[in-house]
Amino acid sequence: MIDSPQERAAVYAMFAVVALEACLNFSVPLYIQIMQGRTPLATSVTMLPFSLTVSFAALLVVRYYARFTSRQIGRAGFVLCTAGLLWLSFVVRNDWNSVPVMLGLIVFGIGQGALVTLLFNVLVTASPKELAGDVGSLRGTTNNLAAAVGTAVAGALLVGLAFLSIVPAGWLPAYKPGEIPDPK
Repeated sequence: MIDSPQERAAVYAMFAVVALEACLNFSVPLYIQIMQGRTPLATSVTMLPFSLTVSFAALLVVRYYARFTSRQIGRAGFVLCTAGLLWLSFVVRNDWNSVPVMLGLIVFGIGQGALVTLLFNVLVTASPKELAGDVGSLRGTTNNLAAAVGTAVAGALLVGLAFLSIVPAGWLPAYKPGEIPDPK
């Protein structure tokens, strides 16, 4: 089912896009509620356009298959994902407003929704008809694994950043490279 380099690339790309989405779905709501002290309802309002955009983009991208090649749609999807993430890296601050963040999430959501649908269709069309169920299973497994890895990476990064921000300066002993610390 994933014999060719193109099929493997489609699976890797799907994994990367879904993992990035999981990072966003974990870190942005966490930041809104913990760091900004907003309510769960305010968090939902901020994240709702992103979820809707992913769904609508996934449904509507099929209409553009006749007008654009898969390569053009894929490139546009990756450009939108990159632009959305870059935008978010500039607008997310301690005092950010929801509207610019929603804009970045919407742009990323359009790219992510288009890419996931496109990559799934690439896998389905590249495989024989008798393996169509296996392609669906591969997509589901890739999505689940990517979501788990994305969430774990985001959690590890956030816990690491939180640890570094709470640990007082000088609390961690400084060791020279190659020096073995004394366990006492």
